[in-house]
Amino acid sequence: MLKQLELLNGEPIYLHSLKTALGSSEIDRVVLVVPVSHAAAFANVEQHSGSTGRLSVVMGGEHRRDSVFLGLLKLRDLGMDHAIVHDAARPYVTSEIIEITIEAMIERGAVIVAIPGVDTITSARDGVVDSTNHRENL
Repeated sequence: MLKQLELLNGEPIYLHSLKTALGSSEIDRVVLVVPVSHAAAFANVEQHSGSTGRLSVVMGGEHRRDSVFLGLLKLRDLGMDHAIVHDAARPYVTSEIIEITIEAMIERGAVIVAIPGVDTITSARDGVVDSTNHRENL
């Protein structure tokens, strides 16, 4: 099963992100790109999301990059000048993150959203730790 289809508080994970995007006054249109192999699982997405006509569903490609490209093509066809991409597998995106991302994108042209790491990340070779990364760089 796709991670996006796993349930969180009784709803598929993707639906949490989708509702947040559709609830943002900064978002004009949402294109949901779905895997062809799981298209049936997204059949009633407009009903469940409360999309009010701002949602388009597009079948994805073989690879993630192909799916992103197909989504961007759809946005272009809808007359959109800017796009943000979310994998819908991380349900805790907020309206504030969306707003900050859009502001930064318009100012800089392209951005990637990330949050600071809190875990200790180490590298190992042949079962022996050879370095520990500094959290401020993650």
